[in-house]
Amino acid sequence: MSRSQSVLLLLGLLTGCSASTVSVNDPSQSRYAPDNEAGISGEVSYCNAGAKSVRNVRRQDAYEKMYAWCNGEYEIVKEEDQRGALCPEQRRIWFKCAK
Repeated sequence: MSRSQSVLLLLGLLTGCSASTVSVNDPSQSRYAPDNEAGISGEVSYCNAGAKSVRNVRRQDAYEKMYAWCNGEYEIVKEEDQRGALCPEQRRIWFKCAK
């Protein structure tokens, strides 16, 4: 395999390596809302199937998206694996922006 073919193969593998933001929730506007509803929270998911190096790139992309949404610090509230329509092993992460 030539170097250019290797690069094209790598680019093809990385094309599906991004996390997709499922949703982001704005803070509650109620003055009676609990503290855990005071900040921005959301969900990010990514396909957790394939080679470990590809899964690591997808997770890193999920981290970057959470960091961007929160303008910096965030915390992961919960994670779980789910079966997805396009990917048999979907990883879903719930996060909350730090104050």
